[in-house]
Amino acid sequence: MLWTGVTLFPTFVCNFSCPFCAFSADLNQHRDELTLPEIERVARGLGRVLVLHIGGGEPFVRKDLPEVIAAFARHTAVRKVEIPTNGWSAERIGEQVRRILALSPRLRLNVRISLDGIGALHDRVRARPGSYAAAVETVDALKEMARTDSRLSTGVCQTITAHNQEAALATYRTIRDELQPDAVVLNVCRDGSQEDRASLDVVPARYAEVIGEMNGDLKSGRFWNYPRKRWFQSAFLNGLHATVWELISRELSTGRPAVRCAAGRRRALIVYSTGDVAFCELASPVGNLRNHDYAIQSLLDTPKARETLGALKRCDKRHEICWHTSAPDPRLNPALTLRVLRRAALLAASRAAAALFQPRLT
Repeated sequence: MLWTGVTLFPTFVCNFSCPFCAFSADLNQHRDELTLPEIERVARGLGRVLVLHIGGGEPFVRKDLPEVIAAFARHTAVRKVEIPTNGWSAERIGEQVRRILALSPRLRLNVRISLDGIGALHDRVRARPGSYAAAVETVDALKEMARTDSRLSTGVCQTITAHNQEAALATYRTIRDELQPDAVVLNVCRDGSQEDRASLDVVPARYAEVIGEMNGDLKSGRFWNYPRKRWFQSAFLNGLHATVWELISRELSTGRPAVRCAAGRRRALIVYSTGDVAFCELASPVGNLRNHDYAIQSLLDTPKARETLGALKRCDKRHEICWHTSAPDPRLNPALTLRVLRRAALLAASRAAAALFQPRLT
């Protein structure tokens, strides 16, 4: 069994209370989360995983997170892990990151710190005084760590809500010019159980102007995501991001573009800290691994799982993880994959030309 992407929620515990969080109703509500031995059993039966996405909750509050990831590295042969964080403590997060890299030496780790505004705006959007200063400190600490370990990539994730959209472009420019992370990704506040329903009222034009500048920066070479990765790998990721951002912008303004979803073809999987399993974060769980002796195949063979898969093939919902998982899969979306590859080649060529003709200092 091959999974394009598996999203693991190691915990629903969170030390923030962001009003726009799509998982607000689940945060800090579950006391019987999967233990490390249980997660080991789950990972053992999954099969091959290309990318492990970590969700939450705040992942780094789980003290055995490095061991959890190591279990997946051993049993699923995963080589790429993505971890989002609110950046609450540079020291504590740095310790966890060092342990992850030590326990899983063949792993490539991308840590993405959330920054949704500059200074007081970020603190207000996150409803947490001092959170901006803590996040910036974490970005700087992980960037310093990455200087001596090429397996680590330090990114920033910017989420646009109704409350920060007017400053979204200025926020991106500050991240690009001053923080200078390895990568910047842009999310849109999505529907869930958030207390602040008004946060969902994002104006499509605000998103479009940010991705317009981001994609222009990629084309001109002003900012290049993942600069320390291998040449084609970096070009592919930039081509994928640029294409997906345009698809999301189109969806926000005119409706969902046609795409075959990986979740409806048993290519993507969500494993929650409670043991519940879903094919997509936007769909209900199909069962609980504890009721199936932690055997994923047993759970997937149930009538509810088969019924859910059929419904997902007709799904008209999307968010960032859907696009990034489905778009580059040539078995599902060959035309879209070709578009990503063509864009990656053009970006790589323009970057190479810029480097070739850049004036040399004497």
